[in-house]
Amino acid sequence: MSISDTTITEILDRNDVPHLLRTDPELLASAYNLAWLENPPTEGPEARFLTGATLLPGDSPEGPDYEMANHVLLTEIFESRFRTRDWELRCELLQAADEILNPELPAAEPDRDVIPG
Repeated sequence: MSISDTTITEILDRNDVPHLLRTDPELLASAYNLAWLENPPTEGPEARFLTGATLLPGDSPEGPDYEMANHVLLTEIFESRFRTRDWELRCELLQAADEILNPELPAAEPDRDVIPG
């Protein structure tokens, strides 16, 4: 399966990514992975892996282990990475704009620990 630029653009559009940020390699890689997961292979080792499951440790030391479908697990990982990178880039963009608009003020450091979603 080949992933087209149109498919990547649709993912960026769905997530309201500003055009200025759409050349970031890490963001594009995450979008590519999400596109791949939206139309996964139907045969071969990748298909077998995606239809399988992974046993994960509980969310706390007392919590029981649980299974999660590999397709779901990978989707969560790449969606999280996509949102995080988008947020990082937006913070950098806002910081750069602030430095241009307010050159006499010390640069404010954005709170990168707060990620929406």
